[in-house]
Amino acid sequence: MDSCSQKITQINPNNAWTSRAEGFIVRSMSHPTFTHRLALLLGVLVLSPVVWARAPQAYITNLNDNTVSVIDTASNTVTATVPVGNFPNGVAVTPDGAHVYVGNQGDGTVSVIDTATNTVTATVTVGVVPFSVAVTPDGAHVYVGNFSSDTVSVIATASNTVTATVAVGRFPSGVAVTPDGAHVYVTNTLDGTVSVIDTATNAVTATVRVGLNPEGVAVTPDGARVYVGNFSGSTVSVIATASNTVTATVPVGVNPAGIAVTPDGARVYVANQNDKSVTVIGTASNTVTATVPVGTLPVGVAVTPDGAHVYVANESDNSVAVIATASNTVTATVPVGVGPRAFGKFISSSGDTTPPVTSLAAQPGTLKHKKLKTANATMTFSPGGLTIQTQCFNSHGLNVLLSATDDLSGVAQINYGSAPFVLGQLPPNPALDQSIASASGTIPFLTTGVFVLNYGAVDRAGNQEATKSALVMANSFEGFACATQPFALSALPSSATVTVSGTLTNGSKTRPFRFKFKYGPRSAGRDGDDDNNDNHNDAHDD
Repeated sequence: MDSCSQKITQINPNNAWTSRAEGFIVRSMSHPTFTHRLALLLGVLVLSPVVWARAPQAYITNLNDNTVSVIDTASNTVTATVPVGNFPNGVAVTPDGAHVYVGNQGDGTVSVIDTATNTVTATVTVGVVPFSVAVTPDGAHVYVGNFSSDTVSVIATASNTVTATVAVGRFPSGVAVTPDGAHVYVTNTLDGTVSVIDTATNAVTATVRVGLNPEGVAVTPDGARVYVGNFSGSTVSVIATASNTVTATVPVGVNPAGIAVTPDGARVYVANQNDKSVTVIGTASNTVTATVPVGTLPVGVAVTPDGAHVYVANESDNSVAVIATASNTVTATVPVGVGPRAFGKFISSSGDTTPPVTSLAAQPGTLKHKKLKTANATMTFSPGGLTIQTQCFNSHGLNVLLSATDDLSGVAQINYGSAPFVLGQLPPNPALDQSIASASGTIPFLTTGVFVLNYGAVDRAGNQEATKSALVMANSFEGFACATQPFALSALPSSATVTVSGTLTNGSKTRPFRFKFKYGPRSAGRDGDDDNNDNHNDAHDD
C-alpha cells in the first residue's frame, strides 16, 4: 500500500493532549552550491566504496535439455546455463548459497554445482530416479528421495559421499527438513503417506497418512506445521508436527505439485500442475485466499528470502512466472530451458544476515500562510522519568519521512502501522500492516490526536529490522505538531503525565516553552493544561 494513501483516525484533542501552541521560528540556512555538493558526493563515492551482496539466484532444473538455468532475481534474467545429468528434477541450495544439489532422475546421480563458477564440481551416485532434494539448515547433509528405490539417500556435504540410506514408503517424491534440522518429512506417492525421519539416527520414527498420491511438501518457518500436496486428491493436508497428525485438509487446484511457505509463515503457495494456477493458502485459517493464473504445467515453486516474490516453473511453457506476493499477480515471465520443473527450494540466500536500518525525520505539514517555526523539545513521562527527543512545528499536521538503508542486499520495503491513543486506554501497539515498497516514503499525520507509529524495514535477503516506535502529536486547532525520535514502546508507562518542553528560536532570540498531556486508564476526565507550569511565548509571525 502506498504510504500517501494512509487514513489516520481522528480523535478528540482533549482525549489525548491539549496545549497552547507556541510560536516557533527557524533561522534560514545557506545551501551549498550545486558544484560543491557534487564534489562532496564524488568524494564520498571515491573514498567509500559500497560492497553489495549478490541478489538471490533461482536455479531452475530443465528436465528435457539436462541443464540448470540460473536466474538473477534482481533483473529476472538468465545469467548462466549449467549442464548437469540426465532428466534433472529436484533441486536445493545450501544455506550459504555456495552450492546447488540437483537430482538427475535418468542416471541416478546428484550433481553438485559450485555457484561461484556455475560449474559441476562433484557427482554423487544415489538411488534409482532421485526425484527430490533437500538440504539441512546447517548445510551439513542433503536428503535425496529416490522414487524407484523407495529410499532416501543421505549425502554428507563435506565429502559429497552417501553416508546413510533410509528405507521409506513407496515412491518417495517430496523431501523437506524442519527448521531445527531434527526431522525430515518425505511424501510417499503410492502409499498416500508421509515418512518422518529422525536426522540424529536416520531412522523413520513416524508415518502419517495423508491424501491421494502426495508429492510436494513444505514446513512452516516455526516448524509447527507441514503442508503436503496430494497430487491426485487435489488437496493439501496440514500436519501438526507436535503430534504428527493431519489437522486440516484444504481443497486446491488440479494436481498440486510443488509447495512453498513464505518466510513469515503467513501463506502457502501451491503449484497446481494441471490447471495453470497457483493456489494461495492463508495459514491462519487454512483457507484459500487467492488463485493466481500462471503458465502451463506449473511444477516447482519457491519464495524469495524477503517474501516479496514467488517463482513458478512452467514445464510446458519453458518459462518461469514471477508472482508479486503483495498483489498476487504475475509481474514477469522468464524464458528458461526445455521442460523446467525446479522441484524443491531452488532460490538461494544472498548471504546477508544483517537487517536494514530505518531513520525517521519529521517534516512540517500545511502552514496556511504562516512562516515556518520549529523547536527541538524533550518529552518527559511521569512516573518513570522516561525522556524522548522531539521536533515540533507550527504546522497543521506533519509528515513522517522513513528512510531505510542496507549496505548488502538493498532494501525491499518498509513496513509500518499507526494507531491513536484513546482516552482511558493503554497506549496502542499497532501491527505493521502497511508497507512502503521502496527504501523511503512519507506518512502523513493530518488530523488531531496522539499516535504511535511502529515501523521496520526488510531487505532483499529477508532480514527484518527490529520494530521501532515513535509518537506523533498533531493539534489542527492550534496549528501545532510534533514527532519524537525512535524509542522502545515497552518503556512507556501504562498511564502517565507527559511534559513537552523545549526552546523556541526566533532569529537570535530564544525562549523556553512547556505543555502537558495525559493518557492511560487513570487519565480519563483529568486531561488539560497545567496553567501554573506553562510558559507562554509572545513571538508572532513577521
